[in-house]
Amino acid sequence: MSNDCIFCEIENSTQIQNDYNTHIMDTPHFYVVAGRGQICEGYMIICARQHIYNMSLLSKEKWEELLSLKKKISKMTETIYKCQPLFFEHGDADCHNRGGSCISHAHIHVVPLTLAKEPKMLHKFPLYCFDDPNKWKDFAVSHSPYFYLELANGKIFMINETNLPCQFGRQLLVLELKLPVNWDWRSTTDEDKMRETIAKCVEYKKFL
Repeated sequence: MSNDCIFCEIENSTQIQNDYNTHIMDTPHFYVVAGRGQICEGYMIICARQHIYNMSLLSKEKWEELLSLKKKISKMTETIYKCQPLFFEHGDADCHNRGGSCISHAHIHVVPLTLAKEPKMLHKFPLYCFDDPNKWKDFAVSHSPYFYLELANGKIFMINETNLPCQFGRQLLVLELKLPVNWDWRSTTDEDKMRETIAKCVEYKKFL
């Protein structure tokens, strides 16, 4: 745990229910919350309970748990929002060598929007492509910091770049999809929209 990490604070808070930090899903080593600065309704964050820099550092058992959780979330977004989500992560190497993150705590963004192919912004960098999530994990272990983007069809794109612009993934999607929102989540928390996401996802869980 880090004393100045918002994700550690959410994980260890005893007053998270009935507000915009309510957990949407929980597993032994991960929790899911609504993303601040909603890119779209249904925008969520998968957070590692352990304070590590990126998801490639997970043990084999925790990695398998993450893959299983992603499948559950994909099924949920398909039911509620009628599409498979995009996943992306800013994989920091450490607090100083970042993959475009604001917070150096392993977390994956979940965005229920359709993207037909890799964004043009990625072609400014050497681009690596994978079809197997285990292969991108192996690559990421020795190529941090990194940015990872997974399309709905399972195609995975990665770049290995030091000190990407902060919130690179949010900038990329807002610009590529021409979304009518601010890419900087710090400009507005969107608490009401976060609660809408939570309400629909929690309601979905009742029927599992």
